[in-house]
Amino acid sequence: MVHPVLCIILYVLSICEAPCGEVSFENTSNEMQTVVVVSSTGSNLQSFTIPSNTTAYRTLSGGKYNLTVVPAEENYSLIVEGCSQSQSPTPESPQTDFLFSVSSERKVRFSQGNLQYQASTDTWRFAEHQYDYVGDAVSGNVSEESNLCDNSQISSSYSGWIDLFGWGTSGYNGKMPYMTSNAYADYGDGNNDIAATNYDWGVFCTISNGGGHEWRTLTTQEWEYLIKRSNTLYGQATVCNVSGCVLLPDDWQLPVGLTFTPKPYNYETNTYNTDEWNKMESNGAVFLPAAGDRYNNTITDTGESPIGYYWTSSAYGTAQAMQIFFTYFDLYSGRTGMFDPNRDLRYRGLSVRLVRDL
Repeated sequence: MVHPVLCIILYVLSICEAPCGEVSFENTSNEMQTVVVVSSTGSNLQSFTIPSNTTAYRTLSGGKYNLTVVPAEENYSLIVEGCSQSQSPTPESPQTDFLFSVSSERKVRFSQGNLQYQASTDTWRFAEHQYDYVGDAVSGNVSEESNLCDNSQISSSYSGWIDLFGWGTSGYNGKMPYMTSNAYADYGDGNNDIAATNYDWGVFCTISNGGGHEWRTLTTQEWEYLIKRSNTLYGQATVCNVSGCVLLPDDWQLPVGLTFTPKPYNYETNTYNTDEWNKMESNGAVFLPAAGDRYNNTITDTGESPIGYYWTSSAYGTAQAMQIFFTYFDLYSGRTGMFDPNRDLRYRGLSVRLVRDL
């Protein structure tokens, strides 16, 4: 059932009140329009159904969402949840239904893929597949309009996708995701962690296919707990011809007919084609591609023995921040200062994988 919606148009601002259930609205302007949707019942607005080429929205507070909608004359609908027992959550990608412990009391769900950004449209998204990564003109498997995307082309106007970011470059306070500056002060927030702040990509950025959830970057301590909770729940792998690391959920059950060897110290032992990976993913497996890293406009650590580098939300002084990385031989993680390789210069471009709390 579609309920009526009250929308007050104020130039490019619309205010919509919605009861519990499904509501709809449309942008009839030829320009990008911002819509603030407020539940009349005070319940949380948890999901929208919008075209894939539409920029999405970000939670504000108290059941409010701030949407930027474009193109014009498209129909949009949303589900208001939380005020009726009959309401059920919007289906998620299979892997996001499974839980990963990041502390003795905290569990998270992983996003469907690494974070990506398109500067020409100021659009954030999660990779369509977990094994997608941009790389450069030689490596990588992400295209835009039939052209292979390339992190080395990073700029404020680049129309392809990038996925290697300097630390804390959410776009907040001038910390732009396309920056290549070597000045430490251009990244993050002094010597402060970015956890739960707008410098965290998951907190500040509007992620077009993020499902309306609040996302965040794991801290170093959470990565450490996740990796050390069991020696049998992670290992290097090759998924759909992409090298990387597989993380398994707390209640992991291996699909019938498949094998998984924890910490094989190579990418080849655990090798999955598309059908096999779909089964692994359906049981909650998460894949982190070994996407290399970026120094200014140069992409490194790709090729035959690639390395995966992922930012945490933890600072290390004013010039560095903490990361986790994995190689052909091992996966490294630890508290600040435990391993020297776990701190890195903030202007180095690394991958970002977000999570959401229960």
